[in-house]
Amino acid sequence: MRKIYLLFPAFIILLLVSCSSNKETSKSVGIRDKDDIKITLNDNVVFKNLGDKINTDADEYAPAITGNGKIVYFTSNRPNRFSKSVGDEDIWYASKDGDNWGVAKNLGFPINEKGNQGTTAIQPDGQYVYFALGERNDGVGNFDIYYSRLEGIRWSDPKNLGADVNSAYWDHNPTISSDGRTLIFASNRPGGSGSSDLWIAHKDNEGKWSKPMNLGENINSDGQEMSPFLSLDNKTLYFASNSEPSVGGFDIFVSQYNDGQWSPKKNIGEPYNSPKDEFFITIPAANDTAYICSNRAGAVNESLDLWLAVPPPVKTITFQPVVVAVTGIVSEFNSKPLKPLEATLTIKDLSNDSTIAQFMSNSVTGDYYIILTRGRNYGITAKAPGYLFYSNQFEIPKDAKYEELRKDIQLFPLKNPGTTGDKPAVRLMVFFDYDKATLRPESFTDLNNAIEFLNSNPQVYVEIAGHTDKRGTDDYNNRLSQDRAGSVASYIVVNGKIDPARVKPMGYGKQKLLFQGETEEIHQANRRVEMVLIKY
Repeated sequence: MRKIYLLFPAFIILLLVSCSSNKETSKSVGIRDKDDIKITLNDNVVFKNLGDKINTDADEYAPAITGNGKIVYFTSNRPNRFSKSVGDEDIWYASKDGDNWGVAKNLGFPINEKGNQGTTAIQPDGQYVYFALGERNDGVGNFDIYYSRLEGIRWSDPKNLGADVNSAYWDHNPTISSDGRTLIFASNRPGGSGSSDLWIAHKDNEGKWSKPMNLGENINSDGQEMSPFLSLDNKTLYFASNSEPSVGGFDIFVSQYNDGQWSPKKNIGEPYNSPKDEFFITIPAANDTAYICSNRAGAVNESLDLWLAVPPPVKTITFQPVVVAVTGIVSEFNSKPLKPLEATLTIKDLSNDSTIAQFMSNSVTGDYYIILTRGRNYGITAKAPGYLFYSNQFEIPKDAKYEELRKDIQLFPLKNPGTTGDKPAVRLMVFFDYDKATLRPESFTDLNNAIEFLNSNPQVYVEIAGHTDKRGTDDYNNRLSQDRAGSVASYIVVNGKIDPARVKPMGYGKQKLLFQGETEEIHQANRRVEMVLIKY
């Protein structure tokens, strides 16, 4: 096997070569033949080499796929602009056109340059990439973990995660959680069980990383653990190890985080593992495919190649990670041509007003992509300077199946401060018990958004408009809607120290129904509290 700098320190490479030499030798297959290789194995699992648009007779490994499954990033030591022969490693990527992958392209500067860079991890939205770089002026150790953000269509300069995460040793193979707050990586730093262990760090609301902790004996052995992949449910962890029980040299194992601890690792078995080596696995949000790195029979010249496996191992093991994806474009209200916006999207747990994650829409395309795990009630807010914020609620049941929800977001611009005109409104996510006007705690998330908006835009005056559905008498609905609007206005004024003259409560009862009809969905849509801009 070729030398793979980012996977192993030099002494680990020697161990890998020795443990691989006793295994069966795979037949060398030409690149032209390889695209046609399709191996159907037991349990109806199909393995297919990704073909010569991606794989070469050099090594391709460390696949990282965006949540929508449309772009794959990987590492290769094929010839590049800095090295005319097999040697230095670069990050490459390919895009999917229908069911087929396009020709791989070098990710280019500023991420790729002289030396070795690779073993990528990508956040599901494709806006942040994490990777390992070595021998840089801002480095902490032999190899460090860096990240870069997609600013429009260009990746930012790599930024070192710093001494909070990196050590004076070998830190590499990162995987990042779907919310961007949990980092798991491999390292040979002191305090581990073997020559390479998996470690974990968490990021707080201020963006500071915790001191990494060893994942413990349920994961790590006296051998080598590496190439972790944290599924988008943020609790199912795949990784490679040369420990027992083993099918080949390095196999892929799985563990799941429950009740505050990682379960004992489990070999995912054949056919995902082979008598050769399997290192990296990545699974998109739909959980319908997996991409695995292996030098199994059928790989070109016994090199590491990228393979497609259908179905993924989540279909054959006890863990069933399920997520829901919310995707769309953030743009200016009624803009023609469309004016995409770079907005901050904040995800909160409405049960306790805690921030779960924060993302940015792309500054050029306005695209965003958010992963929500099931069994929670979420509030999603989009904000951009000079615009009215947007809020929505997503409740994902515990038994939810995977789906991708499309939700384009339009933000109303505050172009003429201090003037009157159209009266844009945002529906506030506020909640009341039946026949009551007392705010429930899950309302506080959006009311705090309203307070932040009013404090940031002191020229704005608003009406808090309460509405009911069409059921009940006019007197009852008028009273209830006025009381609820009053509760919202009072919270904003008192907790935000806002001038009461800027926040006017008004109950409309059933005078301004959004929809006609008798279904519960229509009644729910008509029952609402809105913040209407009357001067901005």
